[in-house]
Amino acid sequence: MINSVLLQKKEVNKNNKQITVSDKTVNNILKEHYGRPKKIRKVFYLFKEQMKKRYKFCENILNKKLNSEEIMFTDETKINMSTYTNYYKRIVPEDQRKLKNGEKTVYKLLNRQEKKFEPSIIIEGGISYYGIIWLILLDGTMNDFSYVQALLFYKEDIDKLLTNYGVNILLEQDGATWHSTKASWYLLNKLIKEEGWFHQNSPDLAFP
Repeated sequence: MINSVLLQKKEVNKNNKQITVSDKTVNNILKEHYGRPKKIRKVFYLFKEQMKKRYKFCENILNKKLNSEEIMFTDETKINMSTYTNYYKRIVPEDQRKLKNGEKTVYKLLNRQEKKFEPSIIIEGGISYYGIIWLILLDGTMNDFSYVQALLFYKEDIDKLLTNYGVNILLEQDGATWHSTKASWYLLNKLIKEEGWFHQNSPDLAFP
């Protein structure tokens, strides 16, 4: 394909003599015909056990005749508080020149010693058809104790939706270990009741 394009542009002769084509020329032709290169997306691999759980999840949704408007999807993420925890650091051309010339200030910035455990914060959140819930900030590590505290906030939001819209919202949680401890399950069944929440182990089903 590239050869035919080069022929049309008269950049190679008809005898097909060997020529040197730069990477830039090849990339320009590929972009013209296929667009810019795209990063390959990772897809979660599902084991047989996960497939069974997914089937059970879908069956549960169908049996209860639920739709996405009745589900509150929840999740948490860890955010590092240090600005130096990124693996890649961008520097402007001027600093690049300084680095080549042996400037110590820029060198120290790029080779800064990092703590093994940088300060971080856990953020819990949820989303449903009716909007987002309050973000819950947790200091320290994520475990069943901190998740139990988050559940108390989730319960408040679920009750508000029931009061304001008359909707019994189901709480969804993923397969994180602290979601399935005895303490978490006990409180879930006490606050929200067994039929009011579900646990799914299929990452691509957690919409947010």
